[in-house]
Amino acid sequence: SAENLLAAPATTDPVTALADDLELSLDAGTGPFVVVVTANGDTIDLSTGAAPVISEVTTIVASLTDARVYATPLTTLAVALAMDGETVADNVIGFKLVASQLLAKAFIGFGMDTDIDIFTVPPVLDENTTSADVQADVAQYRGANEAFAFIVEDSALDFASIIVDASDGILNDAAVIAAVQGLDVLDVLSRVSAASIADLLDADATGLADGYVIDAGVDEVPSNVIDSDTDGVNNADDDFDFDASETTDSDNDTVGDNVDNCLVDANTDQLDTDSDGAGDVCDSTPTGDTDNDTIDNAVDNCPAIANTDQLDTDSDGAGNVCDSTPNGDDDSDTIDNLADNCPAIANTDQLDTDSDGAGDVCDAFPNDADNDIDGDTVSGDIDNCPTIANTNQLDSDSDGAGDVCDSFPNDADNDIDGDTVSGDIDNCPTIANTNQLDSDSDGAGDVCDSFPNDADNDIDGDTVSGDIDNCPTIANTNQLDSDSDGAGDVCDSTPNGDDDSDTIDNLADNCPAIANTDQLDTDSDGAGDVCDAFPNDADNDIDGDTVSGDIDNCPSIANTDQADLDGDLTGNVCDIDADADGANGDGAGGPSVTDSNDLDANITIDSDSDTVDDLTDNCPNTSNTDQADLDGDLTGNACDIDADGDGANGDGMGGPSATDSNDLDANVSVDADSDNIDDSVDNCPSDANNDQSDIDNDTQGDVCDSDIDGDTLANAVDPDPLNS
Repeated sequence: SAENLLAAPATTDPVTALADDLELSLDAGTGPFVVVVTANGDTIDLSTGAAPVISEVTTIVASLTDARVYATPLTTLAVALAMDGETVADNVIGFKLVASQLLAKAFIGFGMDTDIDIFTVPPVLDENTTSADVQADVAQYRGANEAFAFIVEDSALDFASIIVDASDGILNDAAVIAAVQGLDVLDVLSRVSAASIADLLDADATGLADGYVIDAGVDEVPSNVIDSDTDGVNNADDDFDFDASETTDSDNDTVGDNVDNCLVDANTDQLDTDSDGAGDVCDSTPTGDTDNDTIDNAVDNCPAIANTDQLDTDSDGAGNVCDSTPNGDDDSDTIDNLADNCPAIANTDQLDTDSDGAGDVCDAFPNDADNDIDGDTVSGDIDNCPTIANTNQLDSDSDGAGDVCDSFPNDADNDIDGDTVSGDIDNCPTIANTNQLDSDSDGAGDVCDSFPNDADNDIDGDTVSGDIDNCPTIANTNQLDSDSDGAGDVCDSTPNGDDDSDTIDNLADNCPAIANTDQLDTDSDGAGDVCDAFPNDADNDIDGDTVSGDIDNCPSIANTDQADLDGDLTGNVCDIDADADGANGDGAGGPSVTDSNDLDANITIDSDSDTVDDLTDNCPNTSNTDQADLDGDLTGNACDIDADGDGANGDGMGGPSATDSNDLDANVSVDADSDNIDDSVDNCPSDANNDQSDIDNDTQGDVCDSDIDGDTLANAVDPDPLNS
């Protein structure tokens, strides 16, 4: 807050809406001054006629002059940014206000020219805005203010938050950016009820001189542009909305062109292995070129000595110009081929044990001075048959003598039992048996086989030979076979028999007489489904009505017909409310004190037993199944004191009384002659004449008229009393 320097409250001109002739207090000084304009409850926006969306705006006046002063959202933002953290007035008025003005126009200037001074150019037309150029500047300034007011109102933006966000010189608020970029100028004009910004300005100029006009060429409108980082490039064209140092990313690698070490090749990591300023992806020698021969160090076969041709005669990876073995070093042991005693096999020590000129690593017989006298390629110092060629050195019985010079090449003991059969094939190698008899063909000769007729040699270890064992793979010395089927009990899956041949032992079979391998017993009653009359009912139809309990709607009360009036899956005979009318019967489909008929949902209590529920019975205590109600008064004829509703009571049951001779005809109250014609309209009240015939129309019915045809002759003397 700041000291109020006004000598008196400001007043507003009713025509121009301007506050004129402001007088400062005597000690106000010469400036600069901060001008704060605050709305009160009576303040209206002249553009909309409604309360302003921004309730307080500020500006700065450098010194006192006669020039008009205007405070707007743009000057408010510029002043706030210039004064942020500043205590020296000259700094604010100087370079800071200039810089903050540019920020304000970049953020909420909606495309207005950067050279428009928002502190000197007015946002409305006044007596000084007469040229077309000045009016165009005013139109841009006014358009920006109206556009900002629209987005603040339309997007419910908080101006104070925008000022805080902009204090670092960058506007990050996504809502503000979206609102600016989504601006439609027609929405702005619609808000202020104007066809154009020029029309809006013209309408505000009514308080100026009569000859004042706005130039026809003024057609400026606000644009939906914003420059969040104030780098001079609007967000729509800026690849880096919030980085003032960058605007373009030619290769779309998120690195701006100003620092990108490969402008046309994407390389987000900016790897520059040789630190030459060119990224690896666009550097022909990314790891360097020490010898400047245009060959990258990583592939140069002489990286320290220039050799553009990369000649490498011996193909050892070292170019000729830097190769220490110019005649080649085929085995890469640093010994030149011409001096190497094993030029094809690396042997830096050049060891030659037998001094034959061939190094040990390439000498087939480095320890054999005679170099394999029998010519079998096996050095004599290790040959197991040194005088007989046997390249393979086969010694099948590993007795040190090669097979080609061993009488029993597969028998290390050399036929220890002396039966002329080599131990490796002798089926009893320690007991002589030249005939090699093996009755059970188990590989053991009979003379040394405990079970000569059992190839598995009593595999179950029960001392019974497998050829006679009734359970050859399961030990059962006693050979018990309860069902005498040839299979011992210990290996018989049905030791007690299987009468139905379903592989289930009789004692365990839940249907021993009917085959059912799966032993399915759905109701778990011990009887398999195939022999269970009620496979899904463990109680086996406990109520004896021939309906299985799993589907019986009254499982404990016999009801073969399964009647279920209300369809609730509970049969009538066991349903407490068989007709589902909400009134319980006796629980067996019969009547109770709460339901007179539990088999009719329309009846709960029927006091008069006429099959009509008391709740709907128009005579609940008088039986009247037809529910007749002549006068429609919801009281049935049978119990209505005035059944025909003619105001004359009958006998209370639809019958006649002294006051109504026919209580079922509203046209009849008293009918002395009982012809169904009320006496009040009966043309013969004492003589019954239901047809009311009156030939001479004298209002006296024929049956009681002494002159029926009205010819003045009494009926008694009239020859034709019915015709005049």
